[in-house]
Amino acid sequence: MIKVSITKCNNYNIDNLTDSISQCINNLGGILNYVQPQETILLKPNLLSDHTPDRAVTTHPEFVRAIVKLLKNNKVTPIICDGPSTINVEKVYQTTGMEKIAREENIKLVNLSDYKINEYIPQKFVFSNISKIYISDIINQVDGIISLPKLKSHSLVTVTFGIKNLYGLVPGLIKSDYHRFLHNPVNFVKLLVEILYIIKPKLRLTVIDGIVGMDKEGPANGRVRNIGIIGASEDTVALDTVLCSMINLNPDTVPLLRFCKEKNLGETDYKNIDVLGNKVKIENFILPQTHITNYIPEFTAKFLLRFIWWKPVIVNKKCMKCLKCIEICPQKTIKKESKKVKIYQKNCISCFCCNEICPYGAIKIKFSPLMNLYYFFVSIKNKIKNFLGKKH
Repeated sequence: MIKVSITKCNNYNIDNLTDSISQCINNLGGILNYVQPQETILLKPNLLSDHTPDRAVTTHPEFVRAIVKLLKNNKVTPIICDGPSTINVEKVYQTTGMEKIAREENIKLVNLSDYKINEYIPQKFVFSNISKIYISDIINQVDGIISLPKLKSHSLVTVTFGIKNLYGLVPGLIKSDYHRFLHNPVNFVKLLVEILYIIKPKLRLTVIDGIVGMDKEGPANGRVRNIGIIGASEDTVALDTVLCSMINLNPDTVPLLRFCKEKNLGETDYKNIDVLGNKVKIENFILPQTHITNYIPEFTAKFLLRFIWWKPVIVNKKCMKCLKCIEICPQKTIKKESKKVKIYQKNCISCFCCNEICPYGAIKIKFSPLMNLYYFFVSIKNKIKNFLGKKH
């Protein structure tokens, strides 16, 4: 059976982290089951954009430090790298704390722009408007990869755990082009499956930072909340499956996991997964409102999505005119006009790249009247349920 390990951890104290991460990996047989002395291992955290660690948008730097120390203690050479969707990668490394960790631990922190880009032909799906997938050659310059994702919700793909974290190995602003060509969430999810297929031979282990995570409208502007877990597995699909079950989300309703199952890229049947350590439930994990589209059959989607939609809007009181949203927008629908930044909705494809990149939480999601009505009744239903539960 495929093994997934879950351990409890409630803070980022380095001694506590080191013990908890070691216990989590030891449940799987120990770190030397996945790496060998003298190897060079790429640590791939989630560094979405230049948010400070307290925002819970990025993998916490002390979490990365604990993995670095574990590898160095076993004579393994770690390097840190990610491909955030911005020109100023150095600022992302500085703000997220990665530059400090690399300096203090005397390890390399590399920029994907320093490596050539490799082209891959899609193997699992046929795309009408892309013929090649671009991945940084860094995956061929290391012996293996350990993925260090952050446990968060995600407005486009429902959740971002282990599988989605690998998208960061697509260099920089190429990711924006993929959002433009594959703005339909189903096609975008298929791209993530292709990326997993390409990277999987080098992927040794996934260890997720679920100590402080995010729900509601993640991955950048949701609700920061204490979750208190660390999860690990050599099968990132199995780990994602277990985490979905822990937040009371049926893995069969998550398109990303459905497609991974269809293409045999990992275990999605809970009966075939041995969950070791702490089998806990994450209570009241609130998914983004957009996740209801997962339940819309593809053959009716075009009709229903006329009435069920969501668009980004700028809250000008919060906007600091950093213009990162303009830089990243794949459709170039965001413009600076006089003293305001404006999104022209006509050509917006609702990829939410702007929402993800904004460091000030100035881009919110506006929902269609039908979606607002649906969630109004859902909230009433939940209040009645909670009231009746308290009475009994």
